Amino acid sequence: MQQSFCSSKIIAFLRQLFLEKTKFLEKHSFYQHTLLGKIYLKAYQNLVSKEIDMAKIECKSKVLHIGGGIPYTATIIASLTGAEVTVLEINDEVMHAALKWLRKYGCEDKVKIVLADGSKFSAADFDVVIISLSIAPKKTVLLNVLDTSQIGTRIVYRKAKKIFSAIYGDIEPLGGCKSYVKKKVFHCGLTLKASYLLIKDGG
Repeated sequence: MQQSFCSSKIIAFLRQLFLEKTKFLEKHSFYQHTLLGKIYLKAYQNLVSKEIDMAKIECKSKVLHIGGGIPYTATIIASLTGAEVTVLEINDEVMHAALKWLRKYGCEDKVKIVLADGSKFSAADFDVVIISLSIAPKKTVLLNVLDTSQIGTRIVYRKAKKIFSAIYGDIEPLGGCKSYVKKKVFHCGLTLKASYLLIKDGG
């Protein structure tokens, strides 16, 4: 019991550490003229381009990104495909930073940001749903998307590398949903292993 409690505390600490790392990178990538900004944005473009091809996102698609943070993914999708993108964010502070970023780069007309909980928000109005790496509880969000989305909805699930699975809550979620998995694409990032494509069927 004591050992389990200690493990949970360690995982929580490491998760917070990695989230702070992400915030740091996103904050500094605001400034695209810096080397860090260029590298970070280039990595996002490569990642999202793979997901666009895999999920067949096009102009008429309605895309929901759960846990979008600073909306790099959303703006890349909107600019490359013309699709309508809604970003779901549970943190009020992050949402305001995201709105500031959209205003800075003139993307307010392409991307909508909503303050809401991904584990309770209905995905019924969307063709494509992207589930970020760092959201929690990840399994609850995925099951909610599968429960509330329409038949044929394409779900992109970002999964951590095995060594980081416990930190990002990736131990179980896909295990119970393997029948929905149709494709996957691998990435070269530090923590992100792959993006999985799940398609909701009538089963």
